Formats: sequence, structure tokens, C-alpha cells
Amino acid sequence: MAEMATANAVLMEGEEHGLSVFFQVDDDVFHTYSAYARGTESLTDSYRLLDTTPYGRQQDFEDSPAGWPQTPTYGKVETKS
Repeated sequence: MAEMATANAVLMEGEEHGLSVFFQVDDDVFHTYSAYARGTESLTDSYRLLDTTPYGRQQDFEDSPAGWPQTPTYGKVETKS
């Protein structure tokens, strides 16, 4: 059985696609998430992508830490004219 698994193994050489998420607080930058190759398959829609970011989806039910921005879901964004 082990021989069969070895015979079907795929050796990847070179670079593969990937995703990294970074978060900046003042001058500090934090690498908060990484996934490569097949590990990015679950990120096929915008909600799953937003779930990997430090601020998340910014939905009303989410409990954000003190000082983090929290705007109403689908809220109106004020613009200066």
C-alpha cells in the first residue's frame, strides 16, 4: 500500500500560487495568514476571502475589539463633495 501512495505522489517544483494577508498597526506589519496551492481552494468567494482578513466581514453580529472600526452592514459611506 505504501508503494502505491509513493507511485502516485506528485512532486511540485518551482513556484505555486498563494495568498498572504498582512495587517498594519502604525509602523508594525503583521503577516496574519498564508495559504498556497491547494490550500487556497476554499477562497472561491468574497465572503471566504473576507473571513481571512483581520477585520473580517464587518457584519453587525461580529464582536470587534475596542478601537477597531465597525460600520453597519451595507451602511452608507459618508463622502465629502
